[in-house]
Amino acid sequence: MGSEIVIEAESIKEALKKGAEKFGIASRYLDYKIIERGRNGFLGFFKKSWKILVYEKEIELHDLRGVSKALETARNLDGYFDIKFEGVNIYATVYPAKGMGKEVNAQAILHYLKGIEVEEVDNDAVSKAVLFNLERPVLVGKRKIIPDADSYAKIELSADHMQAYITVIPPEGAGKDLTKVDIINTLHREGVIFGIKEDVIDDLLKEKVYNTRTLIAEGTLPINGVNAKIELRFESDKTLPKFRQDKFGRIDLREMNLIEVVKKGDPVAEKISAQKGIPGKKIDGRMLPAKDGIEIPIKHGDGIVFDKNTNKFIADKDGQPIIKNGKIEIEELLTIKGDVNYSTGNIDFIGTVIVNGNIEDNFRVTAKGDVIVKKNIGNSFVKAGQDVKVIGGIIGKEKGVVQAERDIFAKFVEQAILTAKRNIVITELCFHSHIDSGYSVVLPGKRGQIIGGVIRAAKHVISKEIGAAGSPHTKIAVGIDPSFFDELQNYQLKFIETIDLIKKLEEGLSRLEKLKNSSRWDKTFEREYDEINKSLIELKKREKDLHNLIYQSKEKIGKEKDASISAMDKIHIGAHMEINKLPFIVSKQEYQYVTFKGGKDMVEFVPFQSSLLDRIFEHSEE
Repeated sequence: MGSEIVIEAESIKEALKKGAEKFGIASRYLDYKIIERGRNGFLGFFKKSWKILVYEKEIELHDLRGVSKALETARNLDGYFDIKFEGVNIYATVYPAKGMGKEVNAQAILHYLKGIEVEEVDNDAVSKAVLFNLERPVLVGKRKIIPDADSYAKIELSADHMQAYITVIPPEGAGKDLTKVDIINTLHREGVIFGIKEDVIDDLLKEKVYNTRTLIAEGTLPINGVNAKIELRFESDKTLPKFRQDKFGRIDLREMNLIEVVKKGDPVAEKISAQKGIPGKKIDGRMLPAKDGIEIPIKHGDGIVFDKNTNKFIADKDGQPIIKNGKIEIEELLTIKGDVNYSTGNIDFIGTVIVNGNIEDNFRVTAKGDVIVKKNIGNSFVKAGQDVKVIGGIIGKEKGVVQAERDIFAKFVEQAILTAKRNIVITELCFHSHIDSGYSVVLPGKRGQIIGGVIRAAKHVISKEIGAAGSPHTKIAVGIDPSFFDELQNYQLKFIETIDLIKKLEEGLSRLEKLKNSSRWDKTFEREYDEINKSLIELKKREKDLHNLIYQSKEKIGKEKDASISAMDKIHIGAHMEINKLPFIVSKQEYQYVTFKGGKDMVEFVPFQSSLLDRIFEHSEE
């Protein structure tokens, strides 16, 4: 007998319920002995509580909890469906989700059927199969043999004679389809002579849309003329910033939209000319009258030209549109005189942004040109359509992100995440950062050193020093474009999750197996065993599918030729390297003035090849 406890209650049932709460298991796993019998009393008098000794059955508690965990997993699996074919008939079997798992939706089945070019699909049957989760085959597609009959059209007109609707009845057997002329003639017979949508007719015939009520003709409402006006395409009143709320109703003060920019050729405003009213027309040809509007004069300032053909105010240079003395003007260069902070908000610019100060923590700067920062970048998000150039350093505090479509240049990088499609050049120190480069990572300065973190590049990594005495492992991988890892990592994570679920279910089954030959084995345990076993079979199939996807993803990852890792001074003990998937750990001695390359079956090294630097910078200038 395991743990035990004395409980008093008005009944044995109530006492067992309290015992179950105390032990944290179902009451059916408990047993009891009566210490003192209770009685109901008479008219409220002489009533006495039951006192019983409650204890666990001989089954070990940790086994029961292991079963409970397995049951929880088995009871929350996603639903799925199976498609089978018998002759011309197509059957779908839908299996419901368990517990909190996701149910199968009809669109998933319809999408699958569309992919195998089914001749005819019964959407209602699919919906019912999904709705009722019958767990038995349901006929969802079938070829029909019907007698010959030509297609024809039903026409419906709205009461105001502004719309006409068509329903095309399909031909039967070898019957003929309608032609475009047939449909137009039918509309004319019904009095529809205006607003006929010939493109809709073409689509109906091309796609063979049957038994669907479709708008086929539509009249036009009258449009009254409007007065001329100037419509700005930018916010002119900067004293009233536009605050944005997130989904929780919180206001982000960085998103104040204080800076709006345009490039040469962009429209910044439009003169909407006074417009005459446009009369409307019903589908039977009857006209509907309209009114006309009033004109205004044109004014604009420096950096703006007015296009008379389009009536638009066009930027004549890149910059920021403003209203000055009642006229629209363009201020050219976007230069932030100080820091990017709450005084500027986040920056989103179409050209080059120059920040004379810092980009402070938690702010964002994006530009289609370069981003040039005279001081430092903090825990921020910076993205450039060309280069990111930082005179100071990048201090990411483990969250800061800097991305460039071309190159990134910085004096030092600390606990940041950098991604560039070409080169990343850090003159001094790269400390505990995650660096991804589509070509090379270079630290060419006198103090150039990589300490800790993960550095990945398609071609080369070159630094004065790699690693440091007593520091955490520095990991460097070359020969594979880092972007290829994302898809593979996603499948690997799902595979690990599935393996974990399988282990939980197998553990639960193992514990139930121990009870099979005991006197305590009952129908409840048998049902639980079957339920867990069925889910285990499903998960093992999922494991096999993910294994194949991982293999396919690995096959996509190619090897870059001539990839290398170089140290102009030395590589410290503890550095982990991988070149074209070949691993190498610096474990016994430091290597000086060396270049590591991938050989046939192992990593090889040669004296440092200084010509690599010329090759890298030639690539930057392309």
